[in-house]
Amino acid sequence: MSLRALSVILLLVLVLVPAGCGEEQPPADPPKLLVYVVVDQLRGDLLDRYDTVFTAGFARLRAEGRRFPNATFDHAQTSTSPGHATASTGTHPHRHGLVGNSWVEQDDEGNWGSVYALRDLDSPIVGFPDMEGRGPANLDRSTIGEWMQSATPGSRVVSLSAKDRAAIAMAGRAEAEVYWMEEALSRFVTGAHYRSDYPDWVETFQRDVLPGIWADTVWTSTVPDWAQSLSRPDTFPYEGDGVNTYFPHRASREASLEDERLLNRWRGRGPWPDYAVLALAQEAVLALELGQRDAPDLIALALSQADRIGHDYGPLSREQLDNLVRLDRSLGAFLDFLDETVGPDGWVLGLTADHGAIELPEARADLGLYGRRISPTELREVIDRAEAAAEAAGSDPVERARAAARTAMEADWIEDAFAFHDLLNDGPADTIQALFAHSWHEERRLPPLGHFGVGARTVEGAYSGRYPYGTGHGSPFYFDRHVPFIVRAPGVEPGADLRRVSVVDLAPTLAAILRVPVPDDLDGVDLLGNEGR
Repeated sequence: MSLRALSVILLLVLVLVPAGCGEEQPPADPPKLLVYVVVDQLRGDLLDRYDTVFTAGFARLRAEGRRFPNATFDHAQTSTSPGHATASTGTHPHRHGLVGNSWVEQDDEGNWGSVYALRDLDSPIVGFPDMEGRGPANLDRSTIGEWMQSATPGSRVVSLSAKDRAAIAMAGRAEAEVYWMEEALSRFVTGAHYRSDYPDWVETFQRDVLPGIWADTVWTSTVPDWAQSLSRPDTFPYEGDGVNTYFPHRASREASLEDERLLNRWRGRGPWPDYAVLALAQEAVLALELGQRDAPDLIALALSQADRIGHDYGPLSREQLDNLVRLDRSLGAFLDFLDETVGPDGWVLGLTADHGAIELPEARADLGLYGRRISPTELREVIDRAEAAAEAAGSDPVERARAAARTAMEADWIEDAFAFHDLLNDGPADTIQALFAHSWHEERRLPPLGHFGVGARTVEGAYSGRYPYGTGHGSPFYFDRHVPFIVRAPGVEPGADLRRVSVVDLAPTLAAILRVPVPDDLDGVDLLGNEGR
């Protein structure tokens, strides 16, 4: 080979091979903004059921994100506080402490009293000192926002929701901007744990933007005609109040245009609070320059209206379908805003829910499934019989619990009841009992039989919550535990990952993408290895 030919080859190599090839390249900096979205009561099957209707936010996340369609919570008491805290801490409720939305505790005299999960008497509501305080006092584990601030002290954390128990559970004890909608006041509030006043950007939003969002008094359906068959028929007698079960929903008929309290409550049961949360989120990104500085930031958005609408009308109702269509569009607009503000490669997003829901028992029966609504009287009878059996068993707490459990199982709608002492010492008898262990806290007992030291499982399809209309959650069954789990991040290949995963895995996975160290004793793990790093 001639010297000239060798020179040409060498020149081509220098031109075509990137500088530094053969040496390990320093990794690109991770995105500077984590967007953590929890849609309250978004059952795991609904994004697939309604995928043809979605055109914006949900459609984009399904297309761009890594989806884990076999994701569940692994605790028995499926409700808002445990779900959000599990998502934010990477631990099960028996470890993070928020085992329910409320629980019972014993006082010094041995009497049981109810405690709200986010009650924090050292954190009064800013500007409204007569209201009971709200804060993270009962949360026993650190959150992903706290991990970020430990790694980079300049990180900013924002958590927004229509519910206090969602916004606070997502933020924990981070130095954070945390705001939730106080329905009676028609405004966002915070607790003194986080701030002593309201910043100008929040007050300006409350004055100039919120009234326009909050002005609607009619809720009409936006579901396309061709998509209406995807939901139940619009009119179903066990929805709402049993009378106003169809579109359009009017405040003039279902509440009062003159009574502001009733009007605010009616608005709070429709799609509008989620609009307000997403609009306030845009203000937060701009005012705090989230994702636009050297330090990584977190904005947690706990979107609550799928839960409130689901409770009133059910997960397969026309109202829930309309709400999700609306949320798809407003979430899509927010993602477009992020693209414009921080760039499409500047943000990472995790999406999940805090629990699922059971279809209305009467609708289950129409489908040929077992469905039974348990009345408050039936529930009270079981508690009373359990109490009598415990008293007759003597003073030993284990024997009292066993006696109460045996008596509870006499009800034909209770499939299993057991003493937690036996579960924890002998191990679970089945996989569902194992879920109850993740909801057990010795000092924080869950109704209806926790104060006896007893866990109870209903027959699948029996529901003992709302009566006589609506539906809910709170069971260990798949429809209550199965939730979406999507990670959208630069460098993470989109598509469906069919592994069986748990929601405890989401926070450590997101932290790993941001290269944020996590506590070494989490229940969850990073699912993506080196993807997106």
